[in-house]
Amino acid sequence: MYIFKKKTDSKSKSNSNDNFRNGILTQNELRELVFISLRRYNFKLTNLLLSTITITKIQFEKHSSKPIYFHFKDRFK
Repeated sequence: MYIFKKKTDSKSKSNSNDNFRNGILTQNELRELVFISLRRYNFKLTNLLLSTITITKIQFEKHSSKPIYFHFKDRFK
């Protein structure tokens, strides 16, 4: 399974390196996206990302909000 980055407007100056504008997300980018989704109560995105990438129980506990933590805590036994 691959998760692709959305191609951004070429006039955008926020990222000068073209390697970061589009393509396949790296492991680190996916892990950061998992942490963001954990903090923002995004159950569907968190579920999808946890099926594609592994994080430790400590990372999960550190980055998750309480509703997300209780919803997904059984995955980390």
